[in-house]
Amino acid sequence: MEKILSETFEKEKMNMSESRSIGPEKRWIVLFRDNFTCQRCGKKGTFRLTPWGREHPLGKFCANLEVHHIHGPISDDYDNLITLCSECHLAVHAGSWKNKPIEIFTPNPISEEIIRKAIEDYNNRIQGWIEYLAKYASEIVGQEEDIIA
Repeated sequence: MEKILSETFEKEKMNMSESRSIGPEKRWIVLFRDNFTCQRCGKKGTFRLTPWGREHPLGKFCANLEVHHIHGPISDDYDNLITLCSECHLAVHAGSWKNKPIEIFTPNPISEEIIRKAIEDYNNRIQGWIEYLAKYASEIVGQEEDIIA
């Protein structure tokens, strides 16, 4: 069961970081700082759900929110990152990710307190997800034992 959990966790981490330069914790801190809200249109994020109906903190954190590099991918500093919904993110790039951003934003201020709270929230969600996976895996193993018996 440990191996199943480990493989699942690694697979989800890969889904989470698909060709993106911003690490998952930093991405979460930016989303948290911006209150899981698009800073251009005000749309709130909706969390992606697992097939089991649970919040999924390890995949794309918010199904419709992305972290945008304000001045391009020159830096992953917090003052160069902002939360945008998928639609606004594409619009800011004038319809193609190859285009430089056509709008400049001023990000919300970041503090040690926001970072601490965001990482605490991130870790709590991951811990909850791992506990859920462990319970789900043990239920599957129990079902298999019932079938074999």
